[in-house]
Amino acid sequence: MLEEDGLLTETSIPPPLEDALEEKISNLTLQSTEKDDKAVSKDSKRKVLRQIFDLKRLLEKEGGVISSDSAIQKRLFAKSGPNVTVLVRAFKVWMDLECSHSIASVMLRILTTSESAQSNASFLAKRGLTQAIMTAMHFYHPEYKNNQPQGNAATYQQKLDEFNTTIVTLLVKLNKADPKLALMARISNTIPVLLDIGTRFFEKRDFSSMMVWCTLLKICASKNENNLIALQKSQLGSLIESTFGLSASYSTIRTENLLELVVILAKSPSWSQDYLKSTSMRQIFSYCGSPNEVIQKLGLKLIKTLVQSNYGAKQFQLADGPKVLTDILQNTLVADNINGTMSSPNSVPSLLVSVLRLTVKQADLPMIELITERIFPLPRAASTQPFEPKESTIQQDPNSPTAIEQTPSSPAKLIKYETIYTKPVNALVDHLELKKEFENLSELDEAVIDQLKSLCPELEFMYDVKSGALDKPNGNIRVRHVQPMFSGKHIFCKHLEPLVPEPLLKRSPLQLKKVIFEQTTKIFKNQATGVPVYNVMDPTVAEKAMETENCLKFESRFESGNLQLAIKNTLTEYELLIQSDINAAFGKHNQWFFFSVTNAQVNVQYKFSIMNLSKPGSQFNNGMQPVVYSVQDCMWKRMGEGVYYIKNHFRKSDISSNDKDGISDANTYATLSFSLTFKNPGDTYFIAYHYPYTYSDLQRFLYKLYKIPDYPMRCKRTVLCQTLGGNECPLLTITDFDPESHVLFPVKSRKYVFLSARVHPGESNSSHIMQGIIQFLLSDDENAAYLRKRCIFKIMPMLNPDGVVNGSHRCSLAGVDLNRQWKKPSRTLTPTIFWTKLLYRFLIKLKGQPLIACDFHGHSRKKNIFMFGNENPPGSSEENIEKAFPQILAHQSPFFDFNSCRFNIERSKESTARVVLFHEFGVLNSFTTESTYCGFDVGEKKGLQIQLSDLYKTGQSFCESLVTFMTTEHAVFISEANAHLLKRPIKSRESVSSSSSGSKHKKPSKKEEKEENPSDDSSSGDDEDDL
Repeated sequence: MLEEDGLLTETSIPPPLEDALEEKISNLTLQSTEKDDKAVSKDSKRKVLRQIFDLKRLLEKEGGVISSDSAIQKRLFAKSGPNVTVLVRAFKVWMDLECSHSIASVMLRILTTSESAQSNASFLAKRGLTQAIMTAMHFYHPEYKNNQPQGNAATYQQKLDEFNTTIVTLLVKLNKADPKLALMARISNTIPVLLDIGTRFFEKRDFSSMMVWCTLLKICASKNENNLIALQKSQLGSLIESTFGLSASYSTIRTENLLELVVILAKSPSWSQDYLKSTSMRQIFSYCGSPNEVIQKLGLKLIKTLVQSNYGAKQFQLADGPKVLTDILQNTLVADNINGTMSSPNSVPSLLVSVLRLTVKQADLPMIELITERIFPLPRAASTQPFEPKESTIQQDPNSPTAIEQTPSSPAKLIKYETIYTKPVNALVDHLELKKEFENLSELDEAVIDQLKSLCPELEFMYDVKSGALDKPNGNIRVRHVQPMFSGKHIFCKHLEPLVPEPLLKRSPLQLKKVIFEQTTKIFKNQATGVPVYNVMDPTVAEKAMETENCLKFESRFESGNLQLAIKNTLTEYELLIQSDINAAFGKHNQWFFFSVTNAQVNVQYKFSIMNLSKPGSQFNNGMQPVVYSVQDCMWKRMGEGVYYIKNHFRKSDISSNDKDGISDANTYATLSFSLTFKNPGDTYFIAYHYPYTYSDLQRFLYKLYKIPDYPMRCKRTVLCQTLGGNECPLLTITDFDPESHVLFPVKSRKYVFLSARVHPGESNSSHIMQGIIQFLLSDDENAAYLRKRCIFKIMPMLNPDGVVNGSHRCSLAGVDLNRQWKKPSRTLTPTIFWTKLLYRFLIKLKGQPLIACDFHGHSRKKNIFMFGNENPPGSSEENIEKAFPQILAHQSPFFDFNSCRFNIERSKESTARVVLFHEFGVLNSFTTESTYCGFDVGEKKGLQIQLSDLYKTGQSFCESLVTFMTTEHAVFISEANAHLLKRPIKSRESVSSSSSGSKHKKPSKKEEKEENPSDDSSSGDDEDDL
C-alpha cells in the first residue's frame, strides 16, 4: 500500500506511481481524446488506481476531520518533494473516468473535512486544479450530453453523474482561493457545459446537486460580465421556473439558491422581460410575503431589480404592486419590533421602502401651475449704446436699523456679445515707464488700459498713475434687483449669535428611516394638497390667507429672499417651494432658502417642508440645523427639531413625464423638513439655509471701514465693474499706502495676494470669512501691519452681486455658474469674471507671480474648513509646494482639516478660477478654500455647528498663516503634509495632475470622484469642485 511504499515518509513518492505518472506523462497531452491511452499500460493504471484507493482509505482513517498536524496532511501539502501536485497532474492528463472520479473525491475530502481546508484550497488553486477540472468537464461533456458512454451505459452514466456532482462541488470550494475561476470559465467556454450538467441534474430531480450547481453559476455570473451574458442568452430562466414549479420537491434552501441566481440574471432588461413572461409578478410577491426572512429579502431584491426596467415597472403597477407591498410593510411594522427591523438598510422594512420608492409614480410639484419663473432679458443683438441699467438709489444711514426701499429693474438694452481679448488695437498709455511694462501684454484698447489703471491705486507710487479710488464714502446703498421687492421697510438682520456653542443635532438613523416610511406611505395614500397662503408673484394670495384664523404670514420680497410658494396643509404644517436661479434651468440649482414668518402662535410647533431642493444629499442629515433670526432677540440661532433631508417623488422640470418613474438622485427633488417652536409673541422670524450676507450688508460694512482712522493709508476702494444687472462690484486694494513706508518697503518689491469670494450667491459663509480677512488686515495687529508692508491685497469680496441680491443659489443673471466661465469670460454676460481675470493677467505680467491666489466657497456635504489646490509636476522644482500653505493653515486654525484637502485636477474643473490661474498664468499657490455650512468633526470644536465667530476667526487665521508662509521654510510643512497624505487610503491619494508644463490628465475613477464629491449631483453642485 501507499503507506508501506513510503508516500507518507519524508523520502519520495513510491516507484509504481512515479513510473505511471513521471515516466509516462511526457507521452500524454491535455488534448488527448483517447479513452484508454495506450501509452499507459493496464498494469500501471491498476497500480495507480490501487494507490489512490489506498489514499482514500487513509483519509477515511483520519476520521471526520483531518488534523492540520496529521502526517498525511503534512505529506500531501509539503512545500518540497512529491506532494498532492502529482494528483493534480494526473487529473489533467489521465482522462479515465474511474481515475478522475477517484482523484476528485480525494481532493473534495481534503477541501471539506480538513482543519486546513482554506490553505489546502489555495495550495491546489496555485497548482492549477481549477483548470484541470474544467479540462476534464470538457473531455467528458460529449458523452454526458449525447448519453453515449462506453460499456454498461447505465452504470457509466451514473458514475458520470456522480463525477459531475463532485467536480461542481470542488469548483465551489475553490472559489475563494482562486479569484480567476470565473475568468477561466469564460476563456474555456465552460458555461454551456455547466448548463447541460444542470439540465441533467433537473431531469434526475437531483435537487441537492442542482443547488450546488446554482451556487457555481452565481459565482461565474457575478464575477464576469461575459459569463452573465452567456447565461442570460440561454434557456436558464425556463429551467429555473420549471424547478420552482416542482412545489412538492423544492425546499426553502433550494428557493434561496434559485432566487439569488435570478436576482443576478435579472440585471439584464431583456432577460428580466423574458423571465416575467414565464412567471407572474404575483408569484414574486409571494416570496416577499414569505415567513422566511431570507426569502423575503431575496424577493424584494428581485423586485427592486426588475422594476428598474420599463417593462418590469409596468408589470409591477399592473399587478397592483404598490398596494401589495404597502400592506406587507404595514404588517411587518406591526408584527415585528420596529426598532430592530429598521436598524439595517438590508432589513425587510428598509428593502420594502426602497422598492416602493423606486416604483413611486413621479409627479409634478404641488401647485406648479402657480409658479412663475423669473426672467432677466439678456443682451443678444448689436448696439452702439453701452448697457446703462436704471439704478435704484436708497438714501441710507448705515448706522440706522431701518430697512432700504428698492425698486425693480428695467429691461436691459441689447448690446453685442464680447469675449476677452477680441479687440486688439494699439495701446495708448500716458507714461513711458508703464508702457514698457505693457509691452509683454496682448494689445488692448485704450479704454481697457485706463480701466485697469484705475483699479490699481498702488501704481500711483510706482508710475505716478491716477487711480479711480473712492476718496469719500457714498451714503447711498444702490441695489438693482429682478426679484420682486416689498414696498415697505424690512429689518436688517444683525450678525450676532449666541455666546454659547451650538452642538450638532443628534439623531439616530432609526428616526430617519421612520420619516422615510411615513413619507412613502403618504405618497401612496395620495393625500390631498392644501391651500396656497403665499405667492411671491401674487400678493393677493397672502392677503386672502390672512383672512383665515391662525395662518402664518410668509414673506421673501427682500434681498436674498427666494420663497416662491407656501402651501398650508394643516394648522401647523406648511409645504414650501423656493425660487429657481434666474435664467437657469428650472429647479437645477435649488438649495439656498431665505424667508420670514410672522403671526405665529407662541409655543406651538410648526412643521415646514421645502419640497424642491436639487441636491440628493445634505449635511441636514448629519447634525446641521437651519439658522433662525428673531427680530426681538436680534440674534441668529441654530434651530429646528426633526430635521430630515429626503429624496421625494416630484419630477424635476427637465425630466419628461414619459421617463421611468421612481425616486432617484437624477430625476427627482429632495425635501427638507424641520419643526420650529416660536417663543416671542408678535415677533418676526427670518429662516435661512445659512447665515445670510446680503449685498447691502457688504455695502454697510465697506462704509464703516472709512471710520477707521488710518483707513486711507491702508485701503483703497474702487469699482471693478458694473454687473449685468447694474450693481457695482467692489474691489479693495489693501497695502501700506503711507509714503514713509515706501522707503523700507517699496511697492515694487511687494507681493500680490489675490482674494475673491461669493462667486456662488448661496455660499454666504464665504462672505463672512472674507469680512474676517478684511477686518484683520485693516486692524492694528502687528501681523496685519507686517502683511500690509510686504503685500498688496487685491480683494473682490462679492463676485456675484446680482445673484446675491436676487436670492439665487448658484448662478448670475445670465443663468450660468460664474466659476465655470474663467476660460473664456464674456465682457457682456460675465463682466465680473472678465475684469477679474484681466486684472490678474495685467498684474502678473506687471509684477510676476502672486504670493497666493484664493477663491472662497461653501461646501454643503462636508464638515470643517479645507482647501483644494493643484498638484505641481512630480520631479519639478515646484513639486509639493502647493501643500505648504494648507498645512500651515492647519497648524494655525482649529477649524481647518488638512485630511479633507485635495490637490487633483479633474477635466470638469478646468474652467474654475483655481485651475485657470494655475494653467494659464502659472500661479503655483492657487487655491479654493471651502467652508462647511454644518460644523466640525475634528479639532477643539468637534461635535459643534459652525457659528459666525468661527467664520470671522477663519479669516483671521488665513492672514496669520500668510505671515508664517512668508517667514518660515516650507520644507517642514511639506513633509508633514505628505505624511498626512500617506495615511489616506490609496484611492484618495491618487491625484490627477495637470500643469502648464504639459502634464496630462488622468481620468479619475468613479470611486475617486465619489470620494471627493460624495453623493454628487452633476446638475446642482454647490462649490468650486462640486458640479
